[in-house]
Amino acid sequence: MRALQYVDVPGYAALIVRKTFPDLSQPKGLIPTSHEWLSGTGASWSGEQHSWGFPSGATLRFGHLDHVNAVYQFQGASFQRIIVDELAQHSKFDWGYLATRLTQPIGHNFPLDLLATSNPPSFTQRHRYGEWVKRDFVDPAT
Repeated sequence: MRALQYVDVPGYAALIVRKTFPDLSQPKGLIPTSHEWLSGTGASWSGEQHSWGFPSGATLRFGHLDHVNAVYQFQGASFQRIIVDELAQHSKFDWGYLATRLTQPIGHNFPLDLLATSNPPSFTQRHRYGEWVKRDFVDPAT
């Protein structure tokens, strides 16, 4: 829902990222849920772009980072809100690179947000990148 906060404002763009495209499109996943919420609202779905376009011109895009250099598919892109689902599945480099995609369109004053979800540390630590997530976001010493 947070990604949809400004879809009535021209120039707004949001991105939701998971590790793989199947993670996004599985039953009750983020893309099917977006169809439940947005079908019949005037928003239009582009299967080719994996994105919703809104009558205002705002967009909500879904992306994945399924290989080492996948983050570069967003090179040159501009978003005002980026949400990374299951952060422990992503590298700290990818997290930092996505932050560089947060930019303000001329004439707008959107709050720029980089948000993430993750599971508790015991689950997170079993993932390839769970240690940096635990160290940076969970451990009280940091």
